[in-house]
Parts: sequence; C-alpha cells; structure tokens
Amino acid sequence: MKKNLLLNVQSLIAATIVSFTAGIQPLSAQSSITLNKADFSIPTWTKLLRTSKATDGKLPYSINMTLNGDPITSLGFAWFTNPTSNKGMVQIVKKANATEKDFESSPITKEATIENVSMNYLVDANYVDAGIASKTDMSYTSHKVLVDKLDPGTTYSFRVGTTGAWSEIGSFTTTKNDKSAYSFIYITDTQAQNDEMFDVSQKKQSTQPNAWFRMHSSYFATVTL
Repeated sequence: MKKNLLLNVQSLIAATIVSFTAGIQPLSAQSSITLNKADFSIPTWTKLLRTSKATDGKLPYSINMTLNGDPITSLGFAWFTNPTSNKGMVQIVKKANATEKDFESSPITKEATIENVSMNYLVDANYVDAGIASKTDMSYTSHKVLVDKLDPGTTYSFRVGTTGAWSEIGSFTTTKNDKSAYSFIYITDTQAQNDEMFDVSQKKQSTQPNAWFRMHSSYFATVTL
C-alpha cells in the first residue's frame, strides 16, 4: 500500500523547515500492560487484538524529510525506531508511484547515522490519556541521512528502514533549477497538546495541496526537556 508519510516531530529545534506528506504514527510502546476484555466494547476489543498481532517493533516511525543543503539536488531524511544498534538506510528510485518490486533493481541507497536518545513528551500540560505517568522518558534510536546528487525537478519514490522492516513507500520532488514561483505553509509555535492539535498540519495541507514544503518555527509540541 502506497501513501505519503506524515512529517512528525524529529527534534524540537526552532525554525525547522520540513517538506511534508500525510498520516501519523504513535510513539512506540515500551512497557507491558494487562487489558480486561470486559472493559471494552466488542468492536474495540477486536481492533485491539488485531493491532496486537501487527508486531511492528522494528519498523521506522516519525519519518521526516527535511531541506538540508541545496534543495535542487539534496534532501535530508530522519526517523525513529525502537532502541537498536542496527543502522537503518534510505532507498530511493527515480520513479513516481513506485512499488516494492522497483526497489529490487539497484536503488540509490544511503546508510543512516544513528544515535540513542530519550524524550519526555508525556507531561502534565499534554492531554494524552494513555495510562503513562507524567515525565516518563521514552527511549528511541534516531536515524539521520543526507541524500545528495539528485536530479533537479525530478520525482522520486523512497522508503526507509532495513531489510525486513521497511516503511511504506513515500515520494518527493526536487526543486527545479530555475526561479519559478512556489508556495509553502508557515506555522509557528503550535504547542500541540493533544491528537487534534497535532492534526493541524494535515488540515492545513488539505487547504494548500500545491505547497512545496512546510516551515515551522518555535516549538511544535509542549514538552519538558
């Protein structure tokens, strides 16, 4: 299944410029919980059981594409996985609407640098009813890679991850090598505190479908660093 990927928070640095696609992925679970069937409706319980079988602990999430260097020929990628010592990679093919089979024939492949990090998102100011104590640190592995030597004004398909644990396929188009007009979305200091507020980027994108990227200044989420 091919769809564009949401650019979620990779870092909480002011004036981060990101290009975007759509969809959101949650923080990875890092503890075990016990659920009681009697506390759920039958449809909800069924959905929980189906989700529990989707063992995606090795899959990448919070995938970003970020302007880094010359946007005519390069693009930065960043994503998280659950803690791991394995380096991820990005694979790119010069084709729109690529399929898994297209990545079997010599894709552009760049290995990511990794860093183990922790973030404290669940704080009193955020309204996330997940049964997780406020100020609980979550551990992740950060993956970052810069892809260069791309062709101007060209649409590529990409995926990130590693063998047996690839993301869904997304796409991007490099900037043309001229001074043609373009548009972008500017958002500032959203201080997102719940799912609805995080959804603002998707709502804004739907009103400006031809925007080439999103510029976000100041804090995306309310956090305690």
